[in-house]
Amino acid sequence: MQKNIKVYLNGNNEIMKDEYNFLRKEIAGTIDAINKIRKLDDDLDVLSSIELLKQEVDKLDLIQSGKIDELIRNNLIKKKMSTSLINDSSFTYEISKNLIHTASILWIKDSDIQNLRSAS
Repeated sequence: MQKNIKVYLNGNNEIMKDEYNFLRKEIAGTIDAINKIRKLDDDLDVLSSIELLKQEVDKLDLIQSGKIDELIRNNLIKKKMSTSLINDSSFTYEISKNLIHTASILWIKDSDIQNLRSAS
């Protein structure tokens, strides 16, 4: 992913620059949100904040949203670019989901609330 970030941020395609900046900002935003969640004292507050963050991270799925398809159809990106973007958006999504999952394990102490987390 780092290689593609360098390539596309230094490239001429503004759409790709925007998309890769979006992915970078989303990872940073996830980390920032997790740090804020860590400061919460109540396990239910932690759980509800984590669930909201999960929903926010779902927008990283560029395939599901149809954004990649739209960019290709409108000839805004080439096929090779779309492949890179699909892979890296998927990677960003997985990174964010794993960070959130780890945070929920670390910061929810009550076993009953942990079970609620596991059910979702």
